[in-house]
This record gives sequence, structure tokens and C-alpha cells, in this order.
Amino acid sequence: MTQLLMVGFGGFFGSISRYLLAGWVGRSFPQALHGVGTITVNLLGCFAIGLLGSIFTMKMHLPLEQKLLLITGFLGGFTTFSAFGLEAYYLYRSNEFQQLILYLSTSLIGGMIMVAMGMTLAHWLFK
Repeated sequence: MTQLLMVGFGGFFGSISRYLLAGWVGRSFPQALHGVGTITVNLLGCFAIGLLGSIFTMKMHLPLEQKLLLITGFLGGFTTFSAFGLEAYYLYRSNEFQQLILYLSTSLIGGMIMVAMGMTLAHWLFK
């Protein structure tokens, strides 16, 4: 039960942080690339999961609850893109290039297809 609470607590603050940061960046740079707030959050989340993941495995051996709070909870609420980046990096580092290409293409193209399918279904249901 404690582990679930840690994930939920971290996710609560991660989601709020994502909302605030993405909104601030979008308002601060209105002429920038479309989705600059989301891109900023995703890239920052990737940096943070790389940093924290390495620190936790190489230097600091925190209890599982603290890892769940920070990585699964906070960063999971902040952006799931960070987990995507971490998994892709591990495939790259392991020289699993076929798996990496499959993972990247399936995630990106599949994600776009699923968004389109969801939008199509919504338009069909709510004409």
C-alpha cells in the first residue's frame, strides 16, 4: 500500500509540475515551435530520468519507496516520454539496433495512428 501511495503522491506533483511548466513555456515563447511547452517537458523529463536513474544505480541506493516516488511517480506524472527515452537508450547502449528501430517506429508511428483512430472514433460517435 505504501508503494502505491508513493507513486500516486509523486504523480500528483509531477502532473501539476508538467501543467505549470508547459503552460509557462508556451506563454513565454508564443512564436516558438508548435508544442514547445510539451517538448520542453519531455526533454527535461528525459534528462531527469537519466540523471536520477544513474545516480540511484551508481551512487545512491535509496529505498524502493523513494525511487517509486521520484521516478515512477513524479517523472511518470511529469512525462511518460522520459520512460520511453530511457528504454530506447538502453536498447541503443546494448547494441540492440533492430529492437531500437522497432521500438522507436512502433511507439512514434503507432502512437500517431492510435491518436488518429481515437479521434476518428470520437467524431463517429459524437457527430
